[in-house]
Amino acid sequence: MRDDAPVTSERGDPSDSDDSADAMLREIARAPSAPWTGVPERIGHFRVLNELGRGGMGIVYRARDDTLARTVALKVLPRALEADAVRRKRLLREARAVAALSHPNIATVFEVGESDGRVYIALELAPGRSLRERLASTPMPVGEALAIGSQLAAALALAHKSGIVHRDLKPENVMVSEEGQVKVLDFGLAKVVGGADDATPSAVGQLDTVTQEAQVLGTPAYMAPEQARGQSVTAAADVYAFGVTLYEMLMGTRPPPNVGGGACAVGPEVPEAMHRFLERCLRADPAERFADGAALVAALAEMPLGEAPPSTPSPPPRAGVGPLEPATAPTLSPEPTESRAHAPPPRTKPWRRARVAALAVAAAAVAGAAVLLSIRSVRQRPPPPKVSGMVRLDGGDFTMGRTAEEIDQECQKLTTFCRRDTLEREQPAHVVRIDPFYLDAHEATNEEAAAWVAAAAVDLKPDTVTGAPRYVVERGSGTLLVDTDPSFSGLSIEGRAVVVRPTFARKPAVQITWDGARSYCASRGKRLPTEAEWEFASRGRTARRFPWGNEEPTCGSVVVGRDEGLPCDGTLPWSSASIDDGSMDETPERVHALGGNVSEWVEDAYTSPYYEDCGECRNPVAHPTANAGADVRVIRGGAWSKYLFTHASARGRWNRDSVAGAIGARCALSASR
Repeated sequence: MRDDAPVTSERGDPSDSDDSADAMLREIARAPSAPWTGVPERIGHFRVLNELGRGGMGIVYRARDDTLARTVALKVLPRALEADAVRRKRLLREARAVAALSHPNIATVFEVGESDGRVYIALELAPGRSLRERLASTPMPVGEALAIGSQLAAALALAHKSGIVHRDLKPENVMVSEEGQVKVLDFGLAKVVGGADDATPSAVGQLDTVTQEAQVLGTPAYMAPEQARGQSVTAAADVYAFGVTLYEMLMGTRPPPNVGGGACAVGPEVPEAMHRFLERCLRADPAERFADGAALVAALAEMPLGEAPPSTPSPPPRAGVGPLEPATAPTLSPEPTESRAHAPPPRTKPWRRARVAALAVAAAAVAGAAVLLSIRSVRQRPPPPKVSGMVRLDGGDFTMGRTAEEIDQECQKLTTFCRRDTLEREQPAHVVRIDPFYLDAHEATNEEAAAWVAAAAVDLKPDTVTGAPRYVVERGSGTLLVDTDPSFSGLSIEGRAVVVRPTFARKPAVQITWDGARSYCASRGKRLPTEAEWEFASRGRTARRFPWGNEEPTCGSVVVGRDEGLPCDGTLPWSSASIDDGSMDETPERVHALGGNVSEWVEDAYTSPYYEDCGECRNPVAHPTANAGADVRVIRGGAWSKYLFTHASARGRWNRDSVAGAIGARCALSASR
């Protein structure tokens, strides 16, 4: 048997020989277009489209929920096992376990039910490709591995805090979206500690009643030694699997097995801090490893990206760059000089995914409730709206989204940069009617954001590692509004004030959450634009390919595609630019930077396909689905590090409560006719 194939019995039951396919939940474009032979037409109110994968614990179909009009991953038991009470109980246990975990890095459970004797789980259809597929392509830089690892750790932190041990963490069970967001899948082997399924409810680590005494659950190559021996497991078993997975991301191969019960040697060249981290994860004795996911989060927050020269301080934790591939920016001193701000950044390997969103989500698991540091401020009523600095758009009918044929044409133009699964989010093409509205001519600047924070009722929340004030949160609710991590933010905290960093006043405000963007617009007597309004401004009635027209962007005139390997790689600055830059990136109506600089939040919740069966489609806006787990919102527009989102109809998405170094805000205002 392969050492990467999961097993569920020392007796080698053939039905348990391969669970890896359970994790392969593909985006629609990555699955066959026609149903496979033997696929049922319907299961309950779900219309089955095609099979995604199968294993010992179940079959996964791509299916359409006719009740809520959304596409899901539908997991059921194979027919031969439907009468197996143990298997049915495991499937239901998985549903209960995952349904209790509301986290942006864990696939959401939508529904559990039974139809004609078939127990099913309707799950979020995780986008992108599996981490296994990612590892099969190009080598992974340390920064990217750390970013993915931080999100995995954050997911484990919540699971472990909830008394759940995954027991089968591996690259096949991790999906990475085009935007870089990680989703942990397949809790089919999950162990609920202290619950109804636990043999000894009060004893952490005892085998649950569903897991029989003679069984070993998991995948051999990723099993902790105690798990492979069939002994009781704790969260430390997941820590071991996490270590093997991170090792494989960094080294391109799995670590050698432990010898003599000692620590697993880490041979390849990695930064010394990473060497120590991996060695501790892979200790044979579970008591010598990190205790759980929360401990992993805390350790990764302190992880330097490289061995800096003695005179160079270690860089702080990085923030994400959103729908974009994350990247490394030069470390900013507390008071950067004008010359330093304009100097070329060091050509280090960029981050391709952010750690800050995962760390922020897991902060409660790491440190519990943090003490808030108050900022003296007075809540003011929003000022009357001002249309100065805004562009009036008269509205009307236009075709929103694109047809399959148009997407084919776009993919041909993008060549190697085409991601069909991402482009197909723009379907279906449909006619929308927009009432007149105003839209900000420019993205919100750091200068404007600082003025908003100064007038708002907010508090400061400290960094869980350094203890220094870092997060701007809404007073009372504690909702995150802004992260001032210096990796990309143009804001900093001095004493009890949030101020603009030198040279950043005219750059777009970033690392702002959806709630923050909404609050900012409300403070100016405005609102976030809807997705339909944003696309109308970008495409116009003539269905422009880009906001400015149909000409391809040039690196010197559009602030886009500056991440490593993208078309404008090497073009400075390697971050967002002033709102005055980007001479080409302007619509005929004089709206700037819809195609580049930073992506922007809009009001809508993310759905795919969008506005299906919307009738008249007058001023449509998508609202979050009740009990749908993480609140994912739409982001629109290209940005400095991502080329794919430059065209006018591109759709991105990001978690409402997460931040990124290439997501900002732009406001709208309804207009009278």
